Amino acid sequence: MKIGILGCFYDCSEYLDDVLAPWREVKQDSEHEFVITSIHCRFKEYVQAGREEQNDDETIAKIHEHSDVIDTPFFSPVPLIEAEARNIALQYLQVNDTDVLWLLDGDEFYTVKQINDIVDYVSANPDPFYYKINFKNYVFDETQWIDGFNPNRIFYMNKIPRLDKMFWDNDVYYEGGIPQTQLPVVEIPKDIAHVKHLTWL
Repeated sequence: MKIGILGCFYDCSEYLDDVLAPWREVKQDSEHEFVITSIHCRFKEYVQAGREEQNDDETIAKIHEHSDVIDTPFFSPVPLIEAEARNIALQYLQVNDTDVLWLLDGDEFYTVKQINDIVDYVSANPDPFYYKINFKNYVFDETQWIDGFNPNRIFYMNKIPRLDKMFWDNDVYYEGGIPQTQLPVVEIPKDIAHVKHLTWL
């Protein structure tokens, strides 16, 4: 299976080493092919909400340091709607004919075992069009977390209908304007993976 990872890493410099380390190992050792891209830009939603602009050169430098992991990073000097930004990187994965799209944010800390177990689960359960992943949603600090956060994270790209584009941060349209909510979904069980997520920390 050819797995496309789409990372969003704006303002995540302090986390990127740990976030990307397991993906480096999996990319080197897996029997599956991993294609990893990313987008880095401010989102218009935050600009419109009045969030101050900040210099994020540290994250840009960190992304370049991980050129052995991220095959093709994309950068926008101007703010974009989040779905617009993600679609830039998605188009790269579509051109590279990846089988699945896996969304990865810069505050999500998978382990190598979790990645491999999720891939095995998806491979063994190919009928859904997309999959939700359970996150340990840390709030306030890195010791307290809440349960029940399970966003859309993995989407098949080349089934009929094919994946077309993103229209929100975790939501996609398939060909014909079909939202993923009209297609079969599976929630990957927590005993397969319960992934650390730092929310807004």
